[in-house]
Amino acid sequence: MRRGLILAIILAGVFVTKLQAQSHAVRINGGKVTGREIIDGEINYKVEINPVVIHGRPTDMRKYARLVRNVKIVYPYAKEAGEYMRRLDTELQKLKTNREKDKYTKR
Repeated sequence: MRRGLILAIILAGVFVTKLQAQSHAVRINGGKVTGREIIDGEINYKVEINPVVIHGRPTDMRKYARLVRNVKIVYPYAKEAGEYMRRLDTELQKLKTNREKDKYTKR
C-alpha cells in the first residue's frame, strides 16, 4: 500500500513537470514561436519577432527610407512575376518532352 502511494506521488510529480515544461514559449533568435503548421511534410514555424527600431545617422535614415520606397514600388511587380512563374511551372509540368517545353517557353 505504501509503495503504491509513493509510486503515485512520483508519477504525479513527473506528470506535473511535463505539463509545466510544455507551457513555456519557445524562443528562437529573439522571437517567440506562436505555432507551427505542416505543409507537404515540412514543418513551418510561426514566429512572432520583436520590432526593430532603427536609429542612426541621417545618411543611414535616408538610405533606409530610399530602400523602403524602392521596395514599395517593386513589390507589386515581384508578386506578378511570381504568379507568372507559378503558372509557367504548372504548364511545363503538363508537357512531356523537352522539345514541347522549349517550344512553350519560347512563345
